[in-house]
Amino acid sequence: MTYKTFIKMETKDRIRDFSMGTRDLLNQVIGIMGLETMAHHKKIYSGGDGATVVQLTEGLQKTNFNKKRTSIKIHSLSLLKTNVVNYCKRPTLTRNISSKALNNIEIYKEAYNIIKSKPGNMTPGSDNQTIDGMSIAKLETLKESVISWKYNCKPTKRIFIPKSNGKLRPLGIPSIMDKILQVAIKLIIEPECEKIFNKNSFGFRPKRSVHHALLEVRSMMGITWMIEGDIKGYFDNIDHQIMAQILQERLNLDRTLMALIWKFFRAGYIEEGEFKHSILGVPQGGILSPILSNLYLTQFDEYIDELKKEYDKLPISIRNPEYRKVEWTIGNLKNKLIRPKKRTEEEINSIKEQIVKNNILLRTIPSAIRTGTKIHYVRYADD
Repeated sequence: MTYKTFIKMETKDRIRDFSMGTRDLLNQVIGIMGLETMAHHKKIYSGGDGATVVQLTEGLQKTNFNKKRTSIKIHSLSLLKTNVVNYCKRPTLTRNISSKALNNIEIYKEAYNIIKSKPGNMTPGSDNQTIDGMSIAKLETLKESVISWKYNCKPTKRIFIPKSNGKLRPLGIPSIMDKILQVAIKLIIEPECEKIFNKNSFGFRPKRSVHHALLEVRSMMGITWMIEGDIKGYFDNIDHQIMAQILQERLNLDRTLMALIWKFFRAGYIEEGEFKHSILGVPQGGILSPILSNLYLTQFDEYIDELKKEYDKLPISIRNPEYRKVEWTIGNLKNKLIRPKKRTEEEINSIKEQIVKNNILLRTIPSAIRTGTKIHYVRYADD
């Protein structure tokens, strides 16, 4: 038996009492255990305890079992003792990565120590500040602004650097405070990202480089042809919405980390003194950009892995019957020399010549005939 319930909730004077908690309101509204509530609503009041109260225009209870329709009106003074938590459960996501580490000054000190010796940090960002003159007081101010949700990212300073092919590459230079905060966030999320990343991914990862990717390619055997692909303007075309969805699905960041990452996404950039909004892409030169770009391509890595598994199920080759035939001939000729039978010197020399000729022929015949395909895959970053 299935119940569909439509409930109207209002106070006598039609004024909502906002002093009441959402859970209390639901305790008043839900009176019958086992009913599935559905409603076409005009307004939704959401409370801080994770529940939702819907104000309706009509109140009807429909029972599929007896086809009866009954109007139900529930006032605010009704006392219905219902376990709301058991009745209307909402999926609760367990946060795998928490921002609690950002409440500790030590992570900002560690972030500063990581970048302090890099000469690029003496290049001023859009706020004309460098790492020179950094102090504990500034790091404390950064920490407090992050905790209080008052921190705002500054736009990156865009410059163009020459590429090896003669073209120019856009490079975004974040402000020094943005760099320190990005390094701190990277320290939090990188260990979890490493658990997700594919083993065939070698770009922008700790203890991995392009040289490791080349060693992986050299270890591949039986390669007959290769495909090399390059994503043009990859960093500049990452979709923010898709990136945020991947972060939530794979890392399940808490609200503070997601809010900070969104601020990095939408900080914009300054090019030749003019501010421009960033609706796509991550700045090439940002601390978080490489790890986010790797995470963005993880689904592609997994797709190739599934494709490899499908091809691995199929046989890749069979023995060549022509090769087998020449092998059998050589074996018979060798057996003739071993058998205890009197042969003339001329016969023995003739058998030896045939063995040499067949060995030469054997080298020209492939030992196997390819019937299938196997896939090898490596992803790396070339700059």
